Amino acid sequence: MFASDRRNRYEMIAGELFVTLAPRWQYQMTCGKIATALNNWTIDGGLGQVAMGLGIVFSEADSVIPDMVRAAVETLARALDTSDHFTDSQDK
Repeated sequence: MFASDRRNRYEMIAGELFVTLAPRWQYQMTCGKIATALNNWTIDGGLGQVAMGLGIVFSEADSVIPDMVRAAVETLARALDTSDHFTDSQDK
């Protein structure tokens, strides 16, 4: 839909379109360092995985792109759909 727009981030929340500026360089670098440390700890403990910039698709009216997602092994097994989209935001 807005594939050529690299300046903004588009998210649908409760059917409403939210547009925000894409994160800046230093912000992304900081998130990357935190995600790396968290992912190493999570994988070393066999607790799951961490991903950055992953879209979470709850429905056609609700989809977001958080800075990072940590998902437990059990959540990954349940929350990835057949197209490999993440569909859940909570470890249960």
